[in-house]
Amino acid sequence: MPTQNVAVAVTLWTFAFWYWLLVRTPGQAGDDPAPAPLGLRTWVAIWVVVAMSAGGTAYAARDGLRVPQRAVTAAWP
Repeated sequence: MPTQNVAVAVTLWTFAFWYWLLVRTPGQAGDDPAPAPLGLRTWVAIWVVVAMSAGGTAYAARDGLRVPQRAVTAAWP
């Protein structure tokens, strides 16, 4: 679940915002027929977020979200 971990939730909403920002609605008045290509800084930012998301997800999967660890946290036998 994306909302069980804060880092994953923030990454999900970052991707959702970027998708909303980069996807153009066809037929908007004054739009160019071809969108401008993404610059190097944008691609670097995208890949930094992807790497941080993958690392955070791997860390959460091996640490706090493992079933035995969740049972200990919830005081289950």
